Amino acid sequence: MGRTAILKTLVFEHILESVEQAPDDQAIETLLTAGADLSAQLEHESFYPAEFIAWRLTGHREIDSGESLSGAVILRELAVLVQRASALRPRAVSAVHGGARDLHQVAADIGVSVRTLQRWRDDGLLMRQMLFPDGKVRLGISNLLLASFRDRHPERFQQAASFSRMTFQESHSLAEKAFQLIQDGNSPNQAARRLASQSGRSHEAIRQLIRRHRGERGPVRGAGGLVDDRERKLVLAGARRGLEIDEIGRRIGRSPVSTRRILAEARAVVVRELRPDWIHFAVFDQPDADQILLQARAVVHRPHPVFEPGSSLDTLRALEASEDERVLDSLLLPAMHLQRMRLSREIDQLPKTPPVGRLEMIETGLRRADFLRRRVGEVALESALYRVAHHRNLPISRFSGDAFARAVRFCIEVVSDMLDHFDPQARGGLEPRFDRRIALEVDKRIALRQRGSVREESALPKERTVDALLSLLEPARLRLGLSPHLVARLDRLDDGQAELVMDRYGLGRRQPQSLDALAAQWDVPVRRMHRILAEAVRQLRGEAF
Repeated sequence: MGRTAILKTLVFEHILESVEQAPDDQAIETLLTAGADLSAQLEHESFYPAEFIAWRLTGHREIDSGESLSGAVILRELAVLVQRASALRPRAVSAVHGGARDLHQVAADIGVSVRTLQRWRDDGLLMRQMLFPDGKVRLGISNLLLASFRDRHPERFQQAASFSRMTFQESHSLAEKAFQLIQDGNSPNQAARRLASQSGRSHEAIRQLIRRHRGERGPVRGAGGLVDDRERKLVLAGARRGLEIDEIGRRIGRSPVSTRRILAEARAVVVRELRPDWIHFAVFDQPDADQILLQARAVVHRPHPVFEPGSSLDTLRALEASEDERVLDSLLLPAMHLQRMRLSREIDQLPKTPPVGRLEMIETGLRRADFLRRRVGEVALESALYRVAHHRNLPISRFSGDAFARAVRFCIEVVSDMLDHFDPQARGGLEPRFDRRIALEVDKRIALRQRGSVREESALPKERTVDALLSLLEPARLRLGLSPHLVARLDRLDDGQAELVMDRYGLGRRQPQSLDALAAQWDVPVRRMHRILAEAVRQLRGEAF
């Protein structure tokens, strides 16, 4: 429980707010003393009105949230209140009446772990922030409070005094029993609880024992075990096909909670692999750069028509300058790198098992970064193709089918490389405009080919559609669930489903939309929207449910 542990009831929030607004040493000490007295008189199963709690802790009855709290809830809230209030004015250990010790000293003296002491807080063992002789502030326990807790719970101290280290034979026997319970369908946590009630060992000790032995013996199917990459991929594939978490868990032999955790880990693995590089632009340092760049209409909405899904590659022969060219260097390129910068920082801070909402935000951000990357690439592609035509001294319209496909593939490779490395602030004496730098880079690479420094021709693309080639400018889209050959099949869907897929992946004029935004737009729950999208993608794949 950290210093900013959250209070969950209004009455305790009001009390803490009143102390934080005008922290006073005497008022805080009075509150802590009242909290200690109250904790010793509460019964877990009894309920107490908020007015009574406020009166006991502050001496006032003004606070009345209408709540009625059980003794167990009050003890938990008291633990948080005492810790946070004491952190406002940490008192020296020498000034605490009756003396005090830090958690490690108390744990060593009693013969329990610090973690056990932390669990005892829910039963009324209050801890406060104190200033110790080494000059550091940390949690400690008053000797008087500890003695009072011992009087109320003598059995816990007797159990600690009779503690003996687990022998090899005992640990081996308990592990065998635990694995038998797991094989019978119990979760590791359930097995630990059952054995703890039978053996006299703590639930935590047996839980850790199971974890150690499970690592030695490998995964146990049907009841937890080590999670490998194959299992993560299976769970992710099932979720993308719209299967319910319960159904996925049943198929892999995991509980719903474990399956959700594995899914979050699998999604986190993907976004970490997609972590984009970015270039810092001076405009990023301006106030409200996010609003100026990322929320501009020219960024979130294409001002020009989009290539139809499945369009032939020959459509690019008539590629013309779009309105995006006007804001290429001033808006689209900086917005793309700002979006990538934000994503990189978010991904770097991801825990192993991130919250679902945070993953959804990052995945949507990756799609939006790709949306901008493709738009910038489409503008630059025109300049690149004209340079190729210039070197061949042949109009684009007269290129053969294979020659044009190779030229487009070559130009997209050049544009894609430059999108990641073009820095207008480090240009030296080079051309600052992106489209002109693309033209210079095309000239350079063609010259290298003519000298034999690089391979002569780009490989012919397997698919001759506009989306198949332009998707090379969208590195995240395939990894996040929509490949080019599926885009070519959008006519398999009804109009509503096709519109949803296009909005989700940014295939139309709008930037990719989050699940929450789509759910609000269509007035359906988020989970329902996820299933609708998964069903649409499944139809594109030609799969049965």
